[in-house]
Parts: sequence; C-alpha cells; structure tokens
Amino acid sequence: MNKKSIVDSILVPHSAFKAGLARLQQGIHSIGAGDPYGIGVFGESRSGKTTLLNHVRSCYPQVREEQALVTPVLMIKTPAIPSIKSLALEILAGLGELASNTQTTETILRRRVILQLRAQKTRVMILDEFQHFTERHGHHVVRSAADWLKNLVEESGIMLVVAGLPIASSVVTGNEQMMGRFSRPIFINRFDWSEAKSRQEFIGVLNAFHVAMSNHFDMPALSSKDLAYRFYVATGGLTGYIAKILRQATWDVVDAKRDVITMQDLEMAYDTAVWSDSSHFCNPFSEHFNPQEHSVDEAKKVGAAVLPPPPQRTRGRKKSPNALGGLFDAK
Repeated sequence: MNKKSIVDSILVPHSAFKAGLARLQQGIHSIGAGDPYGIGVFGESRSGKTTLLNHVRSCYPQVREEQALVTPVLMIKTPAIPSIKSLALEILAGLGELASNTQTTETILRRRVILQLRAQKTRVMILDEFQHFTERHGHHVVRSAADWLKNLVEESGIMLVVAGLPIASSVVTGNEQMMGRFSRPIFINRFDWSEAKSRQEFIGVLNAFHVAMSNHFDMPALSSKDLAYRFYVATGGLTGYIAKILRQATWDVVDAKRDVITMQDLEMAYDTAVWSDSSHFCNPFSEHFNPQEHSVDEAKKVGAAVLPPPPQRTRGRKKSPNALGGLFDAK
C-alpha cells in the first residue's frame, strides 16, 4: 500500500457510524416490502456523513452483467446551482447517459431517469450536498423540487437518501407529502469532550487511527490523555479534521523519506491542513500549547463558518460624488 493513502484507507466504525449504517442497510433490505422509503443523513461538514455513504455504496458495487451495467446504489452530488432540470441531468450523467436540457421538460427528464434506474436495477439513490437547494432558491422552487423527487421515488420504487448540512432537512420537512415518506433522519454529530461517553468515543477513534498507522510509522500515542485533548482542540470533535491532519503528516514524512511522525510533524501538518485564525489561537501541537488557555467551548467552533461582520452605516454624514464613486466624505 502507498503510505500516502494509509489514512484514507482507515474506516473507524464508531457508534454513530454503526447506527447509521444499520438504519440504511435495513432500509435497503426492505425495498419492495412497503411504500417507497426515504431517509436523510445530516451533519456538519467533516462530521463523517460522506464516509458513511461511500461505505454503503462500496457494499453494493457497480457490476457489468451480460445485458447491461448494474448500479445498485447511485450516489451523486446535488448541483451547486440546482434546479429540477440540472438535478435530472446530473442523475442521468451518473447513470452514464449524457443529455441536453434544451427543450426538454421536467416530466420527460423524470421518465428518462426512471427508465435508466430500472435498466440498471438501481435500488438506492443518494443525493449528497442536498443543502444546495436551500442556499439559492425560494420556497416555491424548493417545494417543486421536493414534489419532483417524490414522484420519481413513487414511480421508480427506489430508496432515496438525501444528505448534507442540517439545513438540508428543511427541503423534506417543507413538503408534507415527501416528509410522510421519510423516516426519522440520521444525524452524524461531532464528538463532545465535555460528555464522558462522547469523549471516550473520540479517544477510541484516535486509537483506531494509531493502531492502523503504527504498522507503518513510529508515532506518538494519539489516544494519550494529553495528545487526545490536543486533537480535540484542533478538530472540535470532527473526524474529518483528524484525517486531514494525519493525512498531511503522512505526506510530509513520506516526502522526507522518513517513517517517524513526531509532534513537530503534527504541528506542521496542522498549520498546513487546517484553516484557522492563528492570530489568537496557539497551534494545539506546539510545545507552547497550554490546555488551560483553550476551552472545550472554543474547540466547538472549529469547522463552523465565520461570516464577515456586516458593513457599518455612517449616520449623519453625506458622501460627495467624485471620480472614486463617493468613497470620501464631503468636508
């Protein structure tokens, strides 16, 4: 195995992962036993949603039979600027059919999608990044998309899995008919150091990475009390950030033709791989890191979007028109 790909090959089945996998597999094995079934998988970015969904897809791989290609599980990303037509074309592309949306109605596209789903014996369709529908469209468009998907599921008999940020759930909950066909969603949450059970699971995740990686590298004990807390501060309990840091560290030492990962390597990997405001945040793997100065509440902000402050309005002063568009106050 290429040492640079070791981290990406590690699958850590913590309790939320196992519970989510069991729910999804139960639904897959029950297809055809009742009404068409839908389920949502929601969580913050880097919480492990896509890892779970990729594992499900790997359990039911695409195969080529004598007559046709069989795609038991189709996984696609919701277009960045979504519409019913762009989503339908993305589904068709995922099934290997390239099509143009010129003078093509949404109904015709749905029928073409259904024909391809049936031809390839698709049982499950996963729509990742589903929050794109909520980010750019009003209620009317979102409802229309939900209606289109509901009809697609009913006519094809497939299981629909929608995944994305928690806000994506509003596409389902905003349509009573679609919501009636969905079961309780799966939430993949970040680990919380302040809760004993969650903290132990987080340490267990680190230990699983250590066990897998220590076959190839000499490295510090990731699950030690000190280093585990450093990783929590660095990642905010998001497993995707653990992988980012360890992936970067392995790349660095392999490129340096070494097989030892040190604290200094972790410090450099954090600086390279994780976007953070270092002006007031000490690198968690630095020798200058003081656990007392970094609270659990601060760590929970890792991975959260940082929005710029709203522009301040100037009161009581008029802007004078000038060649620079009125950037300077009139005197």
